[in-house]
Amino acid sequence: MMDAKFRGERALMASGVPYTIIRPGGLTDGPGGVAALVVAQGDNGAPGRVSRADVGRVCVAAATSPAAAGVTLELASDAKKLAAEGPALSRLFEGLLKD
Repeated sequence: MMDAKFRGERALMASGVPYTIIRPGGLTDGPGGVAALVVAQGDNGAPGRVSRADVGRVCVAAATSPAAAGVTLELASDAKKLAAEGPALSRLFEGLLKD
């Protein structure tokens, strides 16, 4: 299954269509916007779990953030830290390396 995901990601990257690839950690059913989000790059795996609601929030932010174009990231949350408010979510993609 991972090979198929990888081939799909590569096909998307080669398509010329603007994209953001979000690789979430283990999915939970908890509420979004509670725990701080953790982003990693380099296919290191997301360090933990993340709520489905937060994955959705990040997908919407990616669709509206020019900094998210051409980026692949791993996503998790840190339950020990509180989520950032408002515009901080749109800054999630700043400083990430393009593929």
